[in-house]
Amino acid sequence: MRHLICYDIEEDKVRARLVKLLEAYGVRIQYSVFEFNLSKARWTDLKLNLKEKGFLDGSISIVIYPLSAEAYELVERYGAASIWDEGDMVFD
Repeated sequence: MRHLICYDIEEDKVRARLVKLLEAYGVRIQYSVFEFNLSKARWTDLKLNLKEKGFLDGSISIVIYPLSAEAYELVERYGAASIWDEGDMVFD
């Protein structure tokens, strides 16, 4: 399952906690954007962790975009983002 998670968090400590969690599951592709390619079980685990740690309670801005295989094939990357090694992705 491919997803993007984007966030906008002003508080440094909260942002650092979220980044640490997201880095355990996916790859940071922009300052506030992570990309994931996870099994259904691993994705469920990430969502549960986000919920348990209070990141999905509406107090901060997080947007989750599911990416179908068809949509992912149409992704275009430019600049530093074009130097992409899919081996960096987390697969479970």
